[in-house]
Amino acid sequence: MHGILVFDLRAYSAKDASLTLVSGKVGLKDNLTGERLKVAPDEQAVWSKDNGFDLSTVDTYPLTQWKDGYFYFNNEPMVKIMQELGRWYNVNVVFEEQSDMNIKLHFVAERNQTIEKILEGISALDVVKVEYKDNTITVK
Repeated sequence: MHGILVFDLRAYSAKDASLTLVSGKVGLKDNLTGERLKVAPDEQAVWSKDNGFDLSTVDTYPLTQWKDGYFYFNNEPMVKIMQELGRWYNVNVVFEEQSDMNIKLHFVAERNQTIEKILEGISALDVVKVEYKDNTITVK
């Protein structure tokens, strides 16, 4: 009997992609250079057009939360949180103050909630003010 393969694959850009492995085994090959890489559980392989593969050990707990229907951000910058919310809800994100992009939060929410409810939860943390209007999240 073989183990279950659980992974997260992200390729939002043609220039870079990442694969994070929770369980199982995965082999990768860079078709440009022929470089091969074996990825083990709790490892993340990041591929970029300029640098090839970079392998590192990561905490896969956030991925298991994602699989179970939650947004889970542990000490993540606002820019990353807003990027994920923007992709999930297909909305635009605007930061009025660029410095707010670097504010780090611990934030958990169910992915089946409305964007308004999610943003209400972020606002309740009293770190930044967020507004949602005309398909755009504005961080103030």
